[in-house]
Amino acid sequence: MFANMITTMDTKAYKIAIASSGPSEHDKVADRFARASYFIVYDQESLTFTAIKNTGQVASSGASSAAAKILLEHNVNVVLAPKLGDKAFMALEAMEIDSYEYKNQPTVRDALYSFFEHQLPKIENASKNGHHLS
Repeated sequence: MFANMITTMDTKAYKIAIASSGPSEHDKVADRFARASYFIVYDQESLTFTAIKNTGQVASSGASSAAAKILLEHNVNVVLAPKLGDKAFMALEAMEIDSYEYKNQPTVRDALYSFFEHQLPKIENASKNGHHLS
C-alpha cells in the first residue's frame, strides 16, 4: 500500500519517524514527542519499519534535544508528532527535520497513511503550551 503512495510524492526518499507508545507500527501514536517511548521509522526507500527506543524519554531535562539527536543519527528527515513545544520545534528546525502534526490518527500506521495522503498539517511553530506537549 505504501509503495503505491510513493509514486505520487517527489523522488526524494524519506525516512519518516512517528512518535509511538510502543515498538510496532501497529501501536498507538504517542501523545507527546520528546517523551514518546519509541520512534517508529519508516524508510521509504527500503519500505521497512524500524523501532528506535527513545532513550531521552526519562531525562530530567533536555528530552527534546535528545529525541531530535536520535532522529538525526538515524537520518530521519520527517517527523510525525503531536504538537511540539519550543525546545522540540527549535531542535528539529535546526536539524532541518520537517514536522507534521497528527491529531485523530490512533496508530502509527494511520498517521503514516494520513501523511502520504497529505492530510497532516506541517508544524510551522511551537505550541502555546511549551514543554508540556514536547
